[in-house]
Formats: sequence, structure tokens, C-alpha cells
Amino acid sequence: MWCDDEGHLIDDGTVFCMAHHEYRVCTAERQLDWFTASAIGLDVEIREITEEIAALAVQGPTSCRVLQAVGLAGVERLKPFEHALFTMPRAPSGPAQIALMVSRTGFTGDLGYELWMQPGDAEAVWDALMAVGSTRALRPIGSRALNIARIEAGFLLPNLDFVSAAHTLHPGTERSPLELGLAWLVDFNKGHFTGRRSLLAEQRRGPRRQLVGLDVEGTNPPTTPCYIRGAREGRKRAA
Repeated sequence: MWCDDEGHLIDDGTVFCMAHHEYRVCTAERQLDWFTASAIGLDVEIREITEEIAALAVQGPTSCRVLQAVGLAGVERLKPFEHALFTMPRAPSGPAQIALMVSRTGFTGDLGYELWMQPGDAEAVWDALMAVGSTRALRPIGSRALNIARIEAGFLLPNLDFVSAAHTLHPGTERSPLELGLAWLVDFNKGHFTGRRSLLAEQRRGPRRQLVGLDVEGTNPPTTPCYIRGAREGRKRAA
């Protein structure tokens, strides 16, 4: 994750080590400007490859079996956040192969994988997944179903659970990693990073706000603002 100079969270993402001194960053929103500005004075090259890659997420308890069924032998050996290169047949009986990277990542909190490939191969991969998944309870889902799964897993979504510091319009609506329960992702021993001084000061005094998860009885989502024993304690961000 990365912050501004005041220690307010801009976004988070997943970093894949592709080779020695080569990394790929997957983010919720476009962050090229932030990376470009942060790279000033450093011996590093930054390249936008969003349009060069297509991605499909296969999530849930049968996801590993589905990927094995389309020919991704060994995918079961991937540990969380590990990735590897695989090939799969372009057609069930054809010799042509589709190259793709598979990572054991996702946004559901369940067993799951994300497949990264050339855009031209995405439709063939989708068709292969749907064909073998018909007997394994595989089906497409939308953002509403994903939102329920990620809330239950405690995963945060920018501009819903918090407003990115790059988009806030009103002072005081920014949030820091410490306020969002992400202090475990802040390494104060790694040396300088953007926002470190502000976050150290906040750590000493304690965060003014805290994002928490609530287990609400029944099926109705909580209202906002939220009251606990008659006292107003905050407002709902997502449900």
C-alpha cells in the first residue's frame, strides 16, 4: 500500500516478482502518476502494461479442481500469494497452447486464483473454464456477490470503505492505514517511505478513528449513523 506525505492511504495492491529486479504491481485504480513521481532520482523504469494483460479470477472451494481440469497441472502446489507460469491447451484436443500466469490471490477470502494472460487468449480461457466448470458449480458472479464475500473476509475497497487520499474533497475525510486497521502492513523499520514521519506521529498519539467490522443480527443491513446502546458511535461504510 502507499500513502501521501500526510500518511493518508491512497491505494493498496499486489506486487508480483517477475524476475530479478522486475516487478508487476496490480492496483484497484490507476496509480501511474504516484509511481512516476516517487521514482524521481531512482534508477528505475516504470511502464504501464494495463492494456497488455487480461485477468480472470476463479474463486471458491472448487477453483483448484477447475483449473486442474483445464490442464493447469501443479496449480495445487501454489501457496497464498505465490504465482507461476502455466500453459493450457487452446482446444481440448489441439496442440496449440495458451501461456498464462496463475497467482493464488483473490478478493473473496476463499480458496481462489487469478489468471493473467494475453487479451487475445481471454475468451478461449473463459470458454474452457465454463466448459469444465459446469459440473463443478462454477458460474459467473457480479460485483454485488463479490462485495458480500470481501466484506465477510474483512477486505477493504477504496472509495467505498474509505476515500483514497487522491480523491478526497473535504478536509478530514482522508484515512490512514492505522485508522483502517492496516497497521500490520506498515513497516517502520524499512527506512524512509512516503508518509513515514506522519504515521510515526500518529502511532505515538493513537489514531483518532478506527474502522471495525460489526456482526449484525438478522438480514437487514445496519443504518447510518450507527448507535450502540443509544450513543452515536460512527457511520456505516459498507454492508
